[in-house]
Amino acid sequence: MRYSKLDQMIKEAALELFIEQQKQQQEPEKKPEKPKANKSEKIKVDGAYGTGGRFKYEAAGNRAERDPVGLMRDLKVGGASGGTDLEKAASILRQAIQGNEIMASAFNVPSVRTVGESKQVVVSPKSDELSQRNATKFLYFTLLAAEASGRLNMKDGIQFSNAATVSVPTITEL
Repeated sequence: MRYSKLDQMIKEAALELFIEQQKQQQEPEKKPEKPKANKSEKIKVDGAYGTGGRFKYEAAGNRAERDPVGLMRDLKVGGASGGTDLEKAASILRQAIQGNEIMASAFNVPSVRTVGESKQVVVSPKSDELSQRNATKFLYFTLLAAEASGRLNMKDGIQFSNAATVSVPTITEL
């Protein structure tokens, strides 16, 4: 009698395993979801790139998302300074351009200009070799990494101006 109880338990366990396997085979396999791009709610780029084409330097965006702290270290960016979100963003970009030889060869130091009652930060490329679209992407990725690494904390956020309305990357407050 002792064996019949043990045999019954083995049969039940085997039946449960069989049922579980059948359910797994009937359910379609779920593919692991790709991680979503690290988009910022505080840095808007709608229309800032213009239209068409792929970003020529995709590794820059990947690094900003994968290793923002390392990117900030390589660009020699500390914390943001300034009272407004626009001043903080300009501070980050200024540090990156002045602290990194490659950024310094690509961009002029950010300048602030007033249009009506609003202020804008303009960061012009030093060469025509860097298109407005790619320049804007580099600056966006720099700010994205600064935000992700905790070096840039904004209250309301900033907006890159639409590419159709400006000739160089231009940033305004939201």
